[in-house]
Amino acid sequence: MAKRKYSDAPSASTDSSDAESSRGDKFEVLSTNRGDAESSLGAEYDVFLNFRGPDTRLNFTDYLYHAMDGAGIRVFRDDEEIRKGEAIKGELERAIKSSAICIAIFSRNYASSAWCLRELAYMVNCKAKILPIFFDVEPKDVKLKTELYQEDLQKHEEQLGSEVVQRWKDALMGVARIKGWDLKDTGQGKLIKSIVAEVSNKLNKGDKKLPDSLVGIKDPVEDVMHLIDVGIRHIGKRFCCKKVLIVLDDVDKMDQLSKLADKPDWFAPGSRIIITSRDTTFLQKGEENRENNVETHAKEFIIYEMRKLGNVHALELFCKHAFSMDSPPHDYDDISREIAHKADGLPLALEVIGSSLYRQSKRFWKDTLKKLNSVPNQKVCDKLKISLEMLEKEQREIFLDIACHFIGEKTIYPYYMWKALEFYPGSNIIALTRKSLIKVDDFDRLLMHDMLRDVGREIVQQEDFRFPWKRSRLWYPKIAFDVVQTRKGTDFIIALNLTGLSQEHDFTSEAFSSLPSLRLLELEGGNLANNDLKVIYLVRCHLSTTPDLSTCLNLKILVFDEHRPKSLQFGDSIHKLERLKRLEIIPAQVRLSLLPASVPFHLFPVPSTICCLKYLSSLKLEGQCIQELHPSIGEMAGLTHLSLRGCHSLEKLPDCIGSLRSLLELDLIHTGIIALPDSIGDLKKLEKMKLSFTQISELPNSIGGLESLLVLFLRDTKISQLPASTEYLKRLEYLNLANTMITELPKAIGKLENLERLVYDGCRNIAGTGEALEMEEWNQSEDTRWPPKLRLLSMSCDDPQFLTRLPCSLRALNLKDVKPQIEQPLHSKLRYLTDLTLTRCSWRDIDFKQLENLQSLRVEHCESLVSLSRLSSSRKLQKLQVWFCSELIVIQGLAELESLEELVIVQCNSIEWLPDLSKLRELRIFYLFECESLLDLPSVPSTCQPHVHMCPMLPESPYDSPDCIICWKRANGYLL
Repeated sequence: MAKRKYSDAPSASTDSSDAESSRGDKFEVLSTNRGDAESSLGAEYDVFLNFRGPDTRLNFTDYLYHAMDGAGIRVFRDDEEIRKGEAIKGELERAIKSSAICIAIFSRNYASSAWCLRELAYMVNCKAKILPIFFDVEPKDVKLKTELYQEDLQKHEEQLGSEVVQRWKDALMGVARIKGWDLKDTGQGKLIKSIVAEVSNKLNKGDKKLPDSLVGIKDPVEDVMHLIDVGIRHIGKRFCCKKVLIVLDDVDKMDQLSKLADKPDWFAPGSRIIITSRDTTFLQKGEENRENNVETHAKEFIIYEMRKLGNVHALELFCKHAFSMDSPPHDYDDISREIAHKADGLPLALEVIGSSLYRQSKRFWKDTLKKLNSVPNQKVCDKLKISLEMLEKEQREIFLDIACHFIGEKTIYPYYMWKALEFYPGSNIIALTRKSLIKVDDFDRLLMHDMLRDVGREIVQQEDFRFPWKRSRLWYPKIAFDVVQTRKGTDFIIALNLTGLSQEHDFTSEAFSSLPSLRLLELEGGNLANNDLKVIYLVRCHLSTTPDLSTCLNLKILVFDEHRPKSLQFGDSIHKLERLKRLEIIPAQVRLSLLPASVPFHLFPVPSTICCLKYLSSLKLEGQCIQELHPSIGEMAGLTHLSLRGCHSLEKLPDCIGSLRSLLELDLIHTGIIALPDSIGDLKKLEKMKLSFTQISELPNSIGGLESLLVLFLRDTKISQLPASTEYLKRLEYLNLANTMITELPKAIGKLENLERLVYDGCRNIAGTGEALEMEEWNQSEDTRWPPKLRLLSMSCDDPQFLTRLPCSLRALNLKDVKPQIEQPLHSKLRYLTDLTLTRCSWRDIDFKQLENLQSLRVEHCESLVSLSRLSSSRKLQKLQVWFCSELIVIQGLAELESLEELVIVQCNSIEWLPDLSKLRELRIFYLFECESLLDLPSVPSTCQPHVHMCPMLPESPYDSPDCIICWKRANGYLL
């Protein structure tokens, strides 16, 4: 590697071609971020590196230097080889004093450099914060307890005297006592990652001075400061010497621009700031700006007005959405050109209108054209409204709900409400997505283009422009509050947002008496009652007791969504809701697997008043502190869905549970249930029973009576064997036995003639393939056979020969813990396989020449894996994920996977290069995460934006990004 030289203010793209500094004393500065510690705001550098050049400059120090650069850390790197004289002075003295952290890299020949020792002693004398790195030595060497440094120190003492050298010895021994990093404890890449992370953490820690009168505010302040630390306070120091490109979206006020890009000296010359805005008037020089001391000179701004698409490109964009082609079919050519012309070259209108016409009849197209002809060209919103008019009623209601209340919210929040109202959210959300009216991101959040949001809200406002109480939805809390307080509500109103105001007020029964159609209420506290209310959907409700519902005699649906995970006490009025059909309590952030097994809240039984609700069909009491169910629950003859998920204190079900003859689904996941009553077998209509993560150790033999059962979840239970009656579950389609104590499947498993999905951790007693065998052959076999319709199999396998007996009917296979005793692990019988996951398998090489139909491949924690061979044979592969395969070097045939849409490579530390991926035209998702040895980023198609993080050898690889789904999942506990 060539020696790298830097000027004192290089750009981020510094490389070996950068010119030498013209100064006499050579030193290097990375002009990037300082943290936020007030005590070090004046620090010129973040880190001072002290090292012996010949030992580490061309390898470790160089990598560390650029890793810190990529993480936004300003580094002064001194090189003792080019220093003259014996004194620490001038620029070097200022660099050490001003640096927030000094890093000393101890190598085997470190003590031979008098200059390194002078720097170290000066760092100690200045009481600098020093972090040591023991590169190829041990702390005891630096503590002078071995002979390693003694000879060099003796030579220095002969030349410079004992007094000078004694100071150096004291400095060595003192710094060696500081906890640092040792290269032998981990690999070089991991060590660099650890150093950069800790340095960044130390730089970003500062004292926040808070008034003594505030209690419990420290943690929230820290959280908020962490969030805003990157924008406003230190942006000037982070980029003051960097040439940057900044893009700010949807700016409409000078205040927004000034806080993020206030002064020219915040950035190096040549920097560019691009903003998007619907209104550029705030950029114009005027009296208001002069009064606010905002300098807006015309020459500083170059305004580019986004042009409309020309006819050719407008038609192409329209056809991509209307036909999934670049040009229209011959018989649609004329009408396509007319409609594209009427969209006036506006991309959003072309996308929305084109998507709404996809697979529609010719007559539908002609009707759309007529409507477009009636709208003036300049009214874009009216053209978008035409697409909304084409929606089915349920789709339109969902669209307006999202536009007014749920943008940025997770789909789960309104899903149950729409489902209760029979809006069919599952299919209609997909339909709205395909029509380009909404989007659902990787975090399952509902998103919408700002213009479509405005169109949706304008539709609601035009329901009655003068009187808000005659509109269907009121999303501004102040307007909604005024309507409620002044009793102006009407039966038009179906949704209200009172968040931010409702905690200050107590809403009595009269407050909502004039809102008979209300179905969505965003409320944070208070009481609620209404004479004719049919649906109450309480979002983010903080109530500890159900509101007063004594006059809501017509109520059919009551949902507490995102309720805090503690006991919600039932008020006395609940038993009066005789027409109630759905009662659901859904905890905030339903991560019930993370809830503690015991919670410090008062235990209470479900009151018998709930069991008086004869018409109740759905009862969800999730995450509640329930100790027992009242025996009268057996009288709820119409109950079809019962969920007690996350009720850790519930240990048993009453015998009368068998009286729920209409029950279709029973969810007991993460409860304290230890056994099921024999009466469970009386649930003849039960289709789904979920017992995962319970203390159940045995199933009653009566389970064979569940003649309608389709799904049985027993994952993470203490069950050691299945009862013989399991063979009578003839309709069973999905059986999950993961992480149970079952070591052998019963021979009768092969008689489950409809079983399609099986998750099981063993394989010892299964023989044969289950290929179109007659029932007599099943009965005569001594060994367990595969179910004849098995399509998905997930299992652990300690006998690799067993893989040759896998059923050829499989479409999805998840293999875990397979040992490496056969040459080719993937048998040719798996020719129909489309989805394959390999976890902790001990193979060195996997050959994919047999898997021509494979569409999805995930390989994880295969520590011995070196190569994925002949992957190009799987030409239909769309999704490839490789996680935590530390020895993997080669992914053969990657560049030939023309159908590949998603590529994820995480913690594959031996991969040094990837092939050119620019020909993979379908590639849209590309993640590279913690690949320590990767030397270069491959070319990708223009339609793909790579997400690259924590790859220390890549110069522009950040160490954290809130925009990356993998970083987000790790921060939120989804990745361990």
